[in-house]
Formats: sequence, C-alpha cells, structure tokens
Amino acid sequence: MLLDEIDKVGASSRNSVPPTVALLNLLEPENAKRWYDTFLQTTCDVSKLMFWATAKHPAAPIEAPAVPLQDRPVDEPRPSDFAAIVRGALARHRDGMGPA
Repeated sequence: MLLDEIDKVGASSRNSVPPTVALLNLLEPENAKRWYDTFLQTTCDVSKLMFWATAKHPAAPIEAPAVPLQDRPVDEPRPSDFAAIVRGALARHRDGMGPA
C-alpha cells in the first residue's frame, strides 16, 4: 500500500483519532492480524500488506504519537536492486512470512 505525500495528512478533529495513529496500529503485527475495518464492518487480516510512504516535505512536523514513522528513510533502489527485491518478496510470500 503506497501512502503518497503522508506529510499532507490532515490533523485529527476532536472526535477522531489522528490518521498517523491508525497507521502505527496497522504496522504492529498483532494489531494488523485483527484490524477492524469500519467501512467493511468486519475484522480483516492486513498483516501481509507492505506499507510505503512518501513525503514531499520530509522535514514537516509529524504529530507526536506518530514520531516513529518519521525516521525511517530508505534510499531509492537502483535498477540493479530490483531482481533481488522481487526474489526476496516472493520467497517471503511463498514461506508465509509476509513483508520484511
């Protein structure tokens, strides 16, 4: 799942949880196995999803509860890296391990 320009996520209102807090919960393996989707009105296992986020302004402040999302930069893969990335992802999927 690609979350494009996560730095533009709106702040929460008085009656809602900040979107970044929901994302943190999705990244915890135990929470992701029993995620309740309010739209589908059922529990879903989203533990096999891989999350990628981009930020146009990475220096923009991220709300306090989501600070762990902030400092996880990843260098852009080189074209020579793609084959190894795909092989690793397919092996993890085949072995039932989910994303790295």
